[in-house]
Amino acid sequence: MVYSNQQAYYDAISQSTCKGECSPFIEFMLGEILKTLKTHQGNEIDVNVGRNVGRNVGRNYDLTESEHQVLELIIENNRLTIKEVALLLSISQRQVERLFASLKSKGVLSRQGSTKNGFWIINK
Repeated sequence: MVYSNQQAYYDAISQSTCKGECSPFIEFMLGEILKTLKTHQGNEIDVNVGRNVGRNVGRNYDLTESEHQVLELIIENNRLTIKEVALLLSISQRQVERLFASLKSKGVLSRQGSTKNGFWIINK
């Protein structure tokens, strides 16, 4: 979207910087989004894109079905707790702890921030 109008993108950033406000950049981006939507109007939208990403992430890591399920949940909400994941998957918290430990050891998943205010990051 922006790549094809790279110079206009940089011009909008420059104008925003000169004016000390973001409206030129926002107008540019909204215009690009509108053009993209009009281009794809009538095309079918893949509503399962998040789940598909969850399936494809870690393909080279030899993940189990349970690990893929955890990733799908994290894609939908990266602030889930172990307790919430256990409830959603109908498994014990200890099993979820093992899944998270496995995903972390494989380099697929990491944690940013504290237990209460942090979030999960999927390392692609």
